[in-house]
Amino acid sequence: MEDAFAQADRLVELITSSVNQVKEVYRSSKQTLPVLDNPDETTAPMSSDFRTALRTLHGACSQLTSLLSPPAETVSLVCSRFIETLGQSNL
Repeated sequence: MEDAFAQADRLVELITSSVNQVKEVYRSSKQTLPVLDNPDETTAPMSSDFRTALRTLHGACSQLTSLLSPPAETVSLVCSRFIETLGQSNL
């Protein structure tokens, strides 16, 4: 059980670190973070650091959600996404 708690803590650290990296890229490029309240398109920085931080953020958030969710819910979600993908491939 402690291993799972330690894994959750490490994922939170990865998420925090990735968010800080993304914020720093936006700051250094003198851009503001995009917000959903303002749907205007903004140009996101496309540096390697930015893309790496976002990939890490997506992965860590997904893993943390899976770790904290009941296993049946995670399996159901993965299956639903797979079926959805199959439906889209027939378009």
